[in-house]
Amino acid sequence: MRQTRRQARLFLLLSIALAALAFLLGAQFLSQAEATTPVVVAAKDLSPYTVLTSSDVRVSQWPVKAAPQGRYAKPEDVIGKTLLGPLAQGQAIMPANLGEAGSQKISPLATALTELNEPRMRALTLAFSSADAVAGQIRPGDRVDIVATVPFENRPVTKTILEQVLVLRTSGGEGGFLDTGGNIQITLAVPATAAEYLVFAQQQGRLVLLLNPYHTEMIRPGIVDPERMYRAMETEVPR
Repeated sequence: MRQTRRQARLFLLLSIALAALAFLLGAQFLSQAEATTPVVVAAKDLSPYTVLTSSDVRVSQWPVKAAPQGRYAKPEDVIGKTLLGPLAQGQAIMPANLGEAGSQKISPLATALTELNEPRMRALTLAFSSADAVAGQIRPGDRVDIVATVPFENRPVTKTILEQVLVLRTSGGEGGFLDTGGNIQITLAVPATAAEYLVFAQQQGRLVLLLNPYHTEMIRPGIVDPERMYRAMETEVPR
């Protein structure tokens, strides 16, 4: 009789212990299941090469176990960056989705050119002496006019051939340092129809850059009608 009571008491204690363990494990599981973390996601469907703004993104709370590694937690981490490809509404924004300086997945220069939203624009790098490039003070983001001087009928002809051309890059970065040859390499965004003419003009003559002031009324770069220079090339330069 005493042994039966002792067994019953042990069985009761074991049942209580197992119930407590099950409760603790269940509470821990529920706690982990409810834990969330902020994840920056697309607030709407986004197209490739979109430069992200505050209206393009939002913060969503994801379960910790479901949140992807390398996720962004704050909108300011992605605002101002450019998408490599499309994103669906609610999709997490990851580093691989963004074009950043130094990324092997995208060219920052091609991104800057794409953001102009002008499919016929091309990046062209030309070399200028310091004197022909405003004493080497040209910076990325500046707008310049291009003046060409080429020989024609035994005398030089000078014309402004492009206006308000965007400077994409300069040798030496923001400082525009001169190279060992005393020149500065400047990459410009030019109309595709003007690229051949610019190369010809620099090889046959001289190009000089004129710096535009800020707040100048921006116009789409285009060739300024120099008829005699078209003839000097002995070919047609599309207007």
